[in-house]
Amino acid sequence: MTSSINIKSPLQNTKRYYAISVILSKETVTYHGVLIRDESQGDFYMEDQFTDVSFSEVISTCKNDYPILLNFEGDPIASRHTTYQEGYIKKILFRADLQDFYIYEMIQDTDVFVSYTRKNMIDPILEDFTQADFQVIRYTLGPFVVKNILPYIEEEVSVITTGCSEVTLSRKQITSFNKSQDIKETIYTVLNESISHQHLTALSLFIEEKINASYVIGSEAIIKKNREDSYYKKIFKKGGVIAILFIICSLLIGHILKTRTSKAFFEKQSEISYLQQSQATIDKLIEDKKNKEYILTHSGFNRNAMFTEYISGITNSVPSEIVLISLEVQPPEKKVKPNEKIDLDFNLIKISGISNDDTAVDTWIDALKEMSWIKRIEVTDYERNRSLDGSFELTVEIS
Repeated sequence: MTSSINIKSPLQNTKRYYAISVILSKETVTYHGVLIRDESQGDFYMEDQFTDVSFSEVISTCKNDYPILLNFEGDPIASRHTTYQEGYIKKILFRADLQDFYIYEMIQDTDVFVSYTRKNMIDPILEDFTQADFQVIRYTLGPFVVKNILPYIEEEVSVITTGCSEVTLSRKQITSFNKSQDIKETIYTVLNESISHQHLTALSLFIEEKINASYVIGSEAIIKKNREDSYYKKIFKKGGVIAILFIICSLLIGHILKTRTSKAFFEKQSEISYLQQSQATIDKLIEDKKNKEYILTHSGFNRNAMFTEYISGITNSVPSEIVLISLEVQPPEKKVKPNEKIDLDFNLIKISGISNDDTAVDTWIDALKEMSWIKRIEVTDYERNRSLDGSFELTVEIS
């Protein structure tokens, strides 16, 4: 299938992109992609649509000569609609570290539609593309990128569907959304050409790239590097002969410099050998020290009495506005399976509870931090149910 779309902003060079919608579930990852040819006069064309159910199929379908645009949807991607104001994202993420998240914003008048996820949810997929020598020059999260395609959809629609969301519209503006596992197949017409709902976010993402929208918060460094890699890859492809000659000249110059410095190298070789032997001795002593420290740390000597004191200190400090649900000492590092060794984390205490007073939780956490034996406290989960009770989970690291 080949379709043509005209946009107003002029485009300087003819090139191709792969725009791919990545749908994540608990067990599978599905890739819905569009190959787009970008023309110099402001036109672009859909040359192909494809759906791959594994990354190996993506490698077979896509050429790594073309830059990649990715949109992520599915179970690990959370989305919210709220009023746009300074510091709103901190309220959404509560006490979590913003550096651990990728955040995509679609600002609309006084509202903001935001999608976010922990970086470790999608970094492995980005690494797959990097290892396969693809350059991912932009990626987005959630369904809200479809706003870019709304002016080009010929049907009068009040609801538009993506890979796993339904987005409600009014006058070409997003008013609400609903995440759903039961999305029916829907075909849209974009300038007399058909495109499925599963590929719609991919085409929308390409338009976002062409209008040079802001990047996902947290992705700036990765995108900058990938864009530089894509640029230099293009330059290398066009000037291959010159590059090869340059490399040959560099090797010749390097050989000449190596010859001139070989005498100094041999004079220093014996000194380096002595330093390496000394370093090996130091490394062995450091390793012995670490082993002894590990044995002392994990021997369990006098640990029961210490944990009794820690538990007493925690429970005695709980304010009346908080109800403790559980307090787990030395939790296992991973889920226990039959016939496998159980590894415990001796320096952690996990606490869960409920409270309808966020201030009381904050004050209690600050009070715990004042205890000399507590090294660090991390809020690992916080949710508020319909009755406005907030459930939380803390991880206490012992110094």
